[in-house]
Amino acid sequence: MAVALLTAGATLLSFRYADLMPGWARAVTGVLSGATICLYLYLAIFLMPYYLLGLFAMLGLAIGFHVFVPLLLVYHTISATIHLKLAKPAIIGAALSLIFVAAFCAKYSLTVRDINKIYNRNVVEAGKAFRFGWKPPAPCNPGSSRNAY
Repeated sequence: MAVALLTAGATLLSFRYADLMPGWARAVTGVLSGATICLYLYLAIFLMPYYLLGLFAMLGLAIGFHVFVPLLLVYHTISATIHLKLAKPAIIGAALSLIFVAAFCAKYSLTVRDINKIYNRNVVEAGKAFRFGWKPPAPCNPGSSRNAY
């Protein structure tokens, strides 16, 4: 996440020099801006439950403004992307980032399923051992000579 935020920040800083960039660098900036929009949109949606609290904190303590930073960055990134005419590469970047997230979620789901299979298999085998003759050790009798220290 930290690398994604640093890359998103560098992309936003590069908008200032987009007019001086060659075509391929503008296209890369556009693709990265699409991924940046997805990242900041995720953060804005994640912080949505805190907007009302942030509004009151902004009026009282002036610290609640930080809740709205991802939302403002979404707005700024979209407006700068449209102003610099980088909408097509941005759409490609957003699509690529969403495809990457979907592939990661699918792979993660398969990994969790495999781990659960192994865990459930071990639980079943332990249950069979308990049913078919294995018994837990009996509690020690405090008066027996077996417990003498």
